[in-house]
Amino acid sequence: MTVRGEPISSSVIRPASESEPTPCRSFHFSSHPAQEDPMKNNKIAVFITGGTIGMSPSDSGLGVSPDNNFEQILASLAPRDDIEVEAIFWADIPSPHMTPEHMLQLAHDIDQLLEKNDYSGAVVLHGTDLLAETSFVLNVSLTTSKPVITTGSMRHLGEAGYDGIRNLQNGLIACTSLPPGGDVLVQMADWLFSAQDAIKQDSLSVDPFVSQSRGAVGRIAAGTLILNQNISKRANKIGKKVEGISANVVLVTAYPGMPGSLLINLLNQGIEGLVIEGFGAGNIPPTAVGAVRHILQAGIPVVLASRCIRGGVAPIYDYPGGGAELIDMGCISAGALNGTKALLLLKIAISNQVDRSSLQELFSL
Repeated sequence: MTVRGEPISSSVIRPASESEPTPCRSFHFSSHPAQEDPMKNNKIAVFITGGTIGMSPSDSGLGVSPDNNFEQILASLAPRDDIEVEAIFWADIPSPHMTPEHMLQLAHDIDQLLEKNDYSGAVVLHGTDLLAETSFVLNVSLTTSKPVITTGSMRHLGEAGYDGIRNLQNGLIACTSLPPGGDVLVQMADWLFSAQDAIKQDSLSVDPFVSQSRGAVGRIAAGTLILNQNISKRANKIGKKVEGISANVVLVTAYPGMPGSLLINLLNQGIEGLVIEGFGAGNIPPTAVGAVRHILQAGIPVVLASRCIRGGVAPIYDYPGGGAELIDMGCISAGALNGTKALLLLKIAISNQVDRSSLQELFSL
């Protein structure tokens, strides 16, 4: 095994915590010397961002915390003659510390590295709490056509049944087996889901992800990728390089009796966009309808999503607060996107000057 380190990026993220991240480095882990024949090896970049996969019990004894165990994890990979791994230490933070700006910076750094012809694709190690959200931003923002897989673990290193090494190994297999141009895929517990509709639905299981509408696109079995369906073609929804994600967009989950004053207060605080996660197929209490109309009249886009895991928004109900009335009023349907992904897409759209008349088309892609 050979190991080498070199700077790969001048842009090191600054997590929400006060501590500074370790500077970005790249390591080359291989069970054999690097091959000169590019057809023999698939060179995969592994971007390390942190998460449970690299955590250990903390000194306080209260739980687990980041412990920079990634060299040990990478060294534990089963040798394969057809895969060469280069690991990029991007950060070591829990995924709840990832901001939208971090997610977009990660997309830019992946694009920058994969521009080099000797890379076949990338695997991202990430905490599972926001794995689906980061994967979605990558899917919307990446310009590369090379395969990108995201994965992590639900158990920490040293815990019985640790799933990190298996998930990383499966991510590498998927990355080297997929054709170019497809969606970013989330890989956990052998299953692969499109970043477009992957969602974490179990906070404790080692098999925590499901698809909101499409089902798993495939799985890894006996070291081989098996596809259940065609993978959607990754498309740059914005139509240009995504440069920003900083627009002030707020997500509100509807609740019984929600007052319109809550939404008006958000308008007075200068929001640039609003996402409402409604009941069922996109319905809200009648007490909030007047405020939604006022926000729309102020020129602020309002996107309507559903609290339900499956089904999404549909203009079925024509009563005060019903989804049909709200969409007719000018609200934008998020379709099958959940509220958090709708928020991220609206932030990207507003930050990159997508025309208001094009927003509904954007959310329909």
